[in-house]
Amino acid sequence: MKRKQKQGSIILTAFLAFGLAFLAVPARADQSASTAAPAQKIQVAADPADPVIDTIRRQLDAIHARNSEAAFSLMSPRYHEKFRNAERFMVQIRFVYEPIYNHENFKVTSRQNVSGAEILKLEMKDHYGDPAQVIYGLRQQQDGRWLIDSFTVLGDDSAQPI
Repeated sequence: MKRKQKQGSIILTAFLAFGLAFLAVPARADQSASTAAPAQKIQVAADPADPVIDTIRRQLDAIHARNSEAAFSLMSPRYHEKFRNAERFMVQIRFVYEPIYNHENFKVTSRQNVSGAEILKLEMKDHYGDPAQVIYGLRQQQDGRWLIDSFTVLGDDSAQPI
């Protein structure tokens, strides 16, 4: 059963990577992150008028600050049902999605709207300077807020899509 789940994860990751390879919308230069020292707050230049980028930035800031409540609050309702509390969510991020947990900066490399969902591909760097590619999916809620509905780390066999 576990092997089928891993195969499904690999297929899903490959599908997402293949689909995003054809995104023709380049990210704007002002949506990149500046390099920050590990002990400092991450500074990400994002257009304040872009609530999708702002949601990702706020979650990554919260994860970097190890603020599980703030990070979890930006996940969609289905993830609140799945994890039930912020601590369980942060444990998953820490041990399964290490590139997200240890990121120092990011930049958006592509973006596309698919059936009302915003799909973004990010390049992250951790405190060692190692790069990782992450795909985020966000959906707008009935109250107008954009919440993170999925993410996965590409090229990391241990990370399952969430």
